Amino acid sequence: EAASALAAAMQTAAPACRLSGENAKALQRRVLLAVDRGTAMQAAALYVAEEWSATERAVKDALSRRLPAHAQDEVEELAGAAAATVCQGSSVEQAIVETMRKWNRDHADRKAKEALQGVLHEAVADQPICHLGGRVRVVGVVSKPELNDQEGTIATYSARAHRWGVRVDSQAALLAVRGANLEPLRSAADNDAGAAQVCLAEVLPALAECVSGAMLRGEQLAP
Repeated sequence: EAASALAAAMQTAAPACRLSGENAKALQRRVLLAVDRGTAMQAAALYVAEEWSATERAVKDALSRRLPAHAQDEVEELAGAAAATVCQGSSVEQAIVETMRKWNRDHADRKAKEALQGVLHEAVADQPICHLGGRVRVVGVVSKPELNDQEGTIATYSARAHRWGVRVDSQAALLAVRGANLEPLRSAADNDAGAAQVCLAEVLPALAECVSGAMLRGEQLAP
């Protein structure tokens, strides 16, 4: 009976509102409490519905003021979460503070993952399948175009400079070349390395999540 009365009252007081199952149950309990105190069922349901409608408006207004412009499309979803917290006994202000705290944490976490995934993706994309002793072709060098299309052998790698040391066939000097400017001359043995890079690209999102989680926990990570 409380559920039916509340549904009818919601149609009157807040026709656009869509209660979640948990929120509806919480409001039904408030209707029954009012009935136990002597209020008529219909009157109790209408009072609770009007109170909920006012709470929802207050929550949406507060969230609209606090959220940045690019996040305004999240107001409806966040308002539902904040209103649910109010249903559980929190004040509107407490619900807003808790909802914004969670949004800030989730937003920071999401941005950290996106940034980290971008860095990891660039790091992988910038390194073709090269290995010491592997044969490569120099490509796309703008500053010294005469080096392009020359073939050579990987001799060294500098992690600090992010450069491969290539000894091209036409000269004895060692060239320091970015990975992006090297095209591997694949051998059968290199195919396994190619598969390894594809696999690494597939696990980047999970890797980013692990690293960002460690960062958010305050763990010290090596560069």
